[in-house]
Amino acid sequence: MAWKQRARITSSMIIQLFSTARDGMKILLFLALILAGSTQAAPTAPDSACLAEIDAAQARMTEFNQLYERCRAAGILLDYPAVAKTMLEQFIPLGRKDAEGADVGRARFEAKDFRRTLDESIAAMKAYLNDPSLALNVRRFQTGKVKSEA
Repeated sequence: MAWKQRARITSSMIIQLFSTARDGMKILLFLALILAGSTQAAPTAPDSACLAEIDAAQARMTEFNQLYERCRAAGILLDYPAVAKTMLEQFIPLGRKDAEGADVGRARFEAKDFRRTLDESIAAMKAYLNDPSLALNVRRFQTGKVKSEA
């Protein structure tokens, strides 16, 4: 109830400011409202099912890393698995925080994405070990020489 009251007061104050403000001030007020509305989701209760999925993804990183090292040792190109490895290493901890209550909706998406990425990357690296010619060779572009001002 207090929140609704505060929101009513705030909205009436904003209406009053808009009605009396000059055009330039109206633009600034509009931008301030947009920025104020783009806050993070309020913390919610942890999602135990989502946490379990994220824990499973973390556990599968062992298999992923073993395959990655076997491919690397065999000289197999790992451009795409390297992107997956970096994403998983950096985002699994963030996904866990989301599942613990920071943003459970986002955590559910992240858990599915972790599982999909692991499924695809593990299958690809197994295929690469059977036939290294399947590994994708990412085309490198050179746009010009970099000049240093040092």
